[in-house]
Amino acid sequence: MTATTVSRYAGAPGAIVLLWLLVPASVFGQEREAAVRPISERQLEAPPSSGLVMDEGGGWRAPTPAEALLALRGESNLLGAQPPDAPALSVLRQVHGARSPGELAALTDALVDILLADTEFATEEQRIQFEASSALRGASREREGGKGTPYPAAFDALVRVYETRAARALADGGDDPFLEIHRRGTRAAAEGLGMALLRIYRADPEGRGRDYLLDLFAASEPPPPCHLEGLVEDPETAMLPPCPNHSVWCEAITPLMDTRGPGDPRSKKPRGIPAAPEGELFDRLCAWGRTIVS
Repeated sequence: MTATTVSRYAGAPGAIVLLWLLVPASVFGQEREAAVRPISERQLEAPPSSGLVMDEGGGWRAPTPAEALLALRGESNLLGAQPPDAPALSVLRQVHGARSPGELAALTDALVDILLADTEFATEEQRIQFEASSALRGASREREGGKGTPYPAAFDALVRVYETRAARALADGGDDPFLEIHRRGTRAAAEGLGMALLRIYRADPEGRGRDYLLDLFAASEPPPPCHLEGLVEDPETAMLPPCPNHSVWCEAITPLMDTRGPGDPRSKKPRGIPAAPEGELFDRLCAWGRTIVS
């Protein structure tokens, strides 16, 4: 009897990123078009991504936080040809004028609430989550097209989303939120936890985002090897890892690893991160695989 392991690489975040990339852009585009009423030619004159909204007289002005939230949700035709997150981003970065700390906090809290909801894949609700995370990531960055000033609390909000979801996963016990969410939670909740962690990294992959993931990795324990005998399944159609070793250790380090594609399936330790595991160890513990026994 011989066993052949067929592997792909991901934790839940990696798998979700792959799923996201596979969805045609037209899917979200069609949903967005359906959610926003037709706009006039006058509205199309707004500078792209200016974050301005149209007033009743047809002129352009700075949005209120409430209008920014409506635009992000697709409930307003004030945008013109702009991304739905543009008004929220302009408010948080105070592009068109200062906002009170209370206004900024209220908008941030509303975006956090959006990101804490469990959503199904490729739905309007998930599209709205994408816009909310985009606004928070853009607001947190030192440079965002040279517009406005960074809003550091936006990064803290992304951390709050992950830590709130992690606490939910551990509400009934356990030490590892990823393991517990896959044991007792829904698929939507598991994907939400993975995306929450990945959004932190994407907000600042060379600084705070990377450091946050490394701190989680250092504080966690490695799982057992990902290995199941006697299971025959086509890895091309698999959606999530089969093993019961979902773990913070794997999820935190996966975005930082130098992973290869199908032609070169071996992972390598990333440069400049001494704490990261060697590629062979990462592959053995965190590979997305099936062991086929023949």
